[in-house]
Amino acid sequence: MGTYPITREQAKDWARELDDSEDGIFDSLIVTACLAIGEMAGRSLVIGDGAPAVQADGDLPEHDVPENLCHAVLLLVSHWFHNREAATEKQMREVPVGIQSLVGLSKVGWVGA
Repeated sequence: MGTYPITREQAKDWARELDDSEDGIFDSLIVTACLAIGEMAGRSLVIGDGAPAVQADGDLPEHDVPENLCHAVLLLVSHWFHNREAATEKQMREVPVGIQSLVGLSKVGWVGA
């Protein structure tokens, strides 16, 4: 079975969320963020073979997903978790530019990759 390069526990820690009642949301956000970051980077972020699943906690298997892409996933999951609405009264901002910069470091075809 495959898995994703960050665990639910890592995502919750990054988002500063201690409540377990949102675990299903975190799982969904991890899957979606991995798909989005993978698409931006031009590579799959699934570790291993088979249908991927979110690992709750513990050590992940050895993988070749660069740390900058794992960090981008954490940033995106946290951003989506804390900004769930399509529109709000608050000033709307683009997804943090840091995510684009982190993904750019591993983009397929990028000179530094």
